[in-house]
Amino acid sequence: MTTMTVKTPWHLWLVGLLALAWNGFAGYDFIMTLTRGAEYLQAYFPPEQVAYYTSMPEWTKIPYAAAVWGGVIAAILLLLRSRWAVHLFAISLLGVLVSVFYAYGMDDWAALGGSKGMMMWGMIAAIALFFAWYARMMSKRGVLR
Repeated sequence: MTTMTVKTPWHLWLVGLLALAWNGFAGYDFIMTLTRGAEYLQAYFPPEQVAYYTSMPEWTKIPYAAAVWGGVIAAILLLLRSRWAVHLFAISLLGVLVSVFYAYGMDDWAALGGSKGMMMWGMIAAIALFFAWYARMMSKRGVLR
């Protein structure tokens, strides 16, 4: 029995490094938000948004952690050409979608974040969707093992 080796396309390294940088920054943000809280957030948000973030229910940290750390691990797995990257990017995407659903479906973030906040969440969701789609395509093409 012969095994065929599929050559790694150049764009896998580009997408993998971009995914690692994007999710790596999200990991930094996650740690800083949880450890320094309002002090860290005040550098980026007005007081009413800081109050919103610091008063979110504890359970919202679960999808946030899944989105962030699922993305970090998935990016590393993508660079290692592991098919598990597909599953971890899916978990990351799910974490993002649950977070968006909470912000806009269960809470009043739309009034507080305005159109800027909506555009930011939309961009985050689109990027997470792209990474999940890309990993799936690379898996289908046999690039991931």
